Amino acid sequence: MNATYEKVDDFFAFHNLGKDQELSGDAKKNIKELIGEVIPGGIMGAYVEPGFPIYTINDDMLRHMGYTYRELIDETDGLLINMVHPEDRRTVEDAVNGGPGHDSRYDVTYRLMRKGSEHFWVQAKGRLVTVEDGRTAVISIHFDIDDFKLSEQQVIHERNLLQKRFEEELADEQNMENQHEGVMRINVTHDKVEKIINNFADQWDHGVEVGMRLAEMRDCFRGALYPDDKDHFFKQFSTEYLVQQYDKGNKTYSFTQKHKLPAGSTLWFDYTLHLRRNPVTGDLVAFVIVENVTGRELLQMSLKNVAFHEFERIVIVDSVTGRYLLFSSRDIPEELRSGSYHESYLKIFSFDNGDVFEGFSEQLSFESITKNVKEKGDYSFRIDGVKDGKQLTKRINVLSHQEVSNAITIVCSDVTEVVRAEQENHIIIGNALREAERANNAKTDFLSQMSHDMRTPMNAIINLTMLAREDIGDDAKLTRDLDQLESSATFLLSLINDILDMSRIESGKIKLVPSVYRHRDFINYMDGIIVPLCRDKDIEFVWDKGTTDFSLLVDITRFNQLFFNLISNAVKYTDAGGRISFSVLNNTVIDGNLSCDYVVSDNGIGMSEEFLEKAFQPFEREDRVSAYTGSGLGLAIAKQIVDLMGGTITVESKLNVGTKVTVNISAPIVGEDVPDTETGSPAEPAAEIPEIADAEGTRILIVEDHPLNREIVMRILEKKGYLVECVEDGIDAVKAISTCDPWYYHAILMDIRMPGLNGLDAAREIRKMDREYAKAVPIIAMTANAYEEDVQASMAAGMNAHLSKPVEPDRLYKTLAMFARPLKRD
Repeated sequence: MNATYEKVDDFFAFHNLGKDQELSGDAKKNIKELIGEVIPGGIMGAYVEPGFPIYTINDDMLRHMGYTYRELIDETDGLLINMVHPEDRRTVEDAVNGGPGHDSRYDVTYRLMRKGSEHFWVQAKGRLVTVEDGRTAVISIHFDIDDFKLSEQQVIHERNLLQKRFEEELADEQNMENQHEGVMRINVTHDKVEKIINNFADQWDHGVEVGMRLAEMRDCFRGALYPDDKDHFFKQFSTEYLVQQYDKGNKTYSFTQKHKLPAGSTLWFDYTLHLRRNPVTGDLVAFVIVENVTGRELLQMSLKNVAFHEFERIVIVDSVTGRYLLFSSRDIPEELRSGSYHESYLKIFSFDNGDVFEGFSEQLSFESITKNVKEKGDYSFRIDGVKDGKQLTKRINVLSHQEVSNAITIVCSDVTEVVRAEQENHIIIGNALREAERANNAKTDFLSQMSHDMRTPMNAIINLTMLAREDIGDDAKLTRDLDQLESSATFLLSLINDILDMSRIESGKIKLVPSVYRHRDFINYMDGIIVPLCRDKDIEFVWDKGTTDFSLLVDITRFNQLFFNLISNAVKYTDAGGRISFSVLNNTVIDGNLSCDYVVSDNGIGMSEEFLEKAFQPFEREDRVSAYTGSGLGLAIAKQIVDLMGGTITVESKLNVGTKVTVNISAPIVGEDVPDTETGSPAEPAAEIPEIADAEGTRILIVEDHPLNREIVMRILEKKGYLVECVEDGIDAVKAISTCDPWYYHAILMDIRMPGLNGLDAAREIRKMDREYAKAVPIIAMTANAYEEDVQASMAAGMNAHLSKPVEPDRLYKTLAMFARPLKRD
């Protein structure tokens, strides 16, 4: 669709010009130019679909917004809703979609984006229309009303300022109604409640209503007051008392009042009354501000309790007279509650009827505390001693109040348990620190080893590439170079996959996706993958397939990965000529679940007893196996998979004897009448897929933003005889499918991560097109997003298959043979 609004006929039809009112082309052109000059805005249209994809926009609108068409599409993903201020999007959607009785016209005011600045206000007048492809769209004229809105907001602002000044003059306070949760305004002169605001979560006003007389208001509170408080509370809200207080000059005063709730609990409220004369009417007005201070009151009561229960001594000493008062004590007789500090301090701080705490008499003497407070201000110290044969520790805090008084506060508390806990924590923290250092060293060693292991194949890849260039013309050497390049690249990919797998498992991002797995399919997997692995290293593989042939409900990918990791580990650490066995034992059916022991044994190099204790920990490798390449994460990943499946895994090993790994897994049994499924593949047609030797005449559309990736796939496909065309992003892919002849392309290879419109959204747009071909053309994801959730996202977007990069040519050919077959045209 062209960016500018060139369909003048549609525009005049939009304004209901009939056949007898038809204008000439020149007249339409002149009127269009006049509209562009007069209307501060432009014309824009969008499909009535999620997000409102742009249908058309004229140059005047683009200029007014400050964008080129391509800039606007790139920044908004081609969706009108992304141009709208987030706070106005619901308004626009409601205006266009309407409700019961809604006709095709709409008028809506909202904020629209403008390049390099804030949003500006527009008024859009439009209607619903049916466009060329039969889809419903909205076409609207947008008027720039930003200046009008700013003027309107300025008027509102000035009006609010005047209102605020009036309220401030009336109340002589800062808008009390908005600052507090509980407010009453009482006209004392007219004996009437004029306003009440109650924003407390709990009941406070007890049914007080605007218009009540003061006597009626007091009656509302009668049931919420304690008997001893009623007279005082009622007095505060009598007309005579309020006038008396104002006449005395007590224009602001406060009191605290308890309220009881029906449920039995008690709340405390602070009442602050501001008495003012209305400068206009002369009425005496009482503004009552109410604050819930229950927390404060409870805190004060709690502090009193805490002071008694948590502190052994709280002593206040007059630094001039030497007199003291004892405020908190657990075991001091009444006669020691006050007196001369000089004479009594040894008895006050004697914790065992005598001076058993070393040095305490000197540190707590009157001379010592007054001298230290004068020199240091507040300070603290600890004293240790023995009571009843137990080691005790006391903490003494000495607090001065020299700025306001001569008082010195001495607080003594028993911190024996705290000190003991600190000592224990020091031990725990020390152990944890050593363990963290050990784990950090293990990770550092692992990363160092990974750096070595990854640099080894990278070194081979870089240098073999150089040698391959030199060996051009010598087919034998060049073939050997390429074989070694492929081997090094495959090994490097396996290292990367192991590290990423471990990271995802540890972060909890891997979820099991159970499906039906036949026992015979598992046997085929072992025969096809594991047997060749052993044969290539000249290792004898003994495969005891078990006595059952059940189909299980398991995550097939993780089930296969588990045993591949265990057996490939055995292959790695077993020398040529060795022996590996894999057995399925102890088959037991319990409540519809099959429980089996899967045992992998080898006569390889084994593990030391020290390493055996941490064999399942990630980033752990035994020093002596550094000559064996690999990530060292095989057992760690296997353990995590078994844990996800709810099973158990154990390992037994001896140096230079071998290793035995036993896995017990219980999985639901599925009946034998279930249909066959292709493991790890998307749904396929039931008919058998014929082998295709070449693909002459089959045209493939490649959607890929990376130039090198495009070239690689093009060469792979053209080598097989496919016809190939390329586009660079999802927007061009959607355009290509919307404009091409039916079945011009037999399949689409779609990258996922692309600028503009990504592959998933592009696939959705294609599937939503109103043409049979767009709904049926095979779309195959071809992406570096390789996890199970990525595959599911591709399927959910309407794709037929998912290929992960690096792309294997044989797998690509097989997938295209499966889906990219000539089909009947529209």
